[in-house]
Amino acid sequence: MYSDTAASGPVVVLLHGVLMNGSVWKDVVDGLRDRYRCIVPELPFGALPGVEATLARTVNPNLMTCSEWQRKRDEPDSFAARVASQPILFVIGDAKVLAESR
Repeated sequence: MYSDTAASGPVVVLLHGVLMNGSVWKDVVDGLRDRYRCIVPELPFGALPGVEATLARTVNPNLMTCSEWQRKRDEPDSFAARVASQPILFVIGDAKVLAESR
């Protein structure tokens, strides 16, 4: 099960944490829905196949530690490097917090 704004524009997939549900993203989705297609799966109970069907591609979720992310981000032509080079939409924090975490 998942919610999908079905808007045009880039796709944003918002994942909730353990012992939460997609409602934690309500305010974020409300702020993005006019410019982005927001997909909020209800995890972990079988939501991923529905999201994959909607996107018409395989989704391979990955959890990484900060050091794993930094290592993969620094590998030339890696997925993490491509993601890191995209525009950033800060939901929590700002560019200064991001810079301090590196």
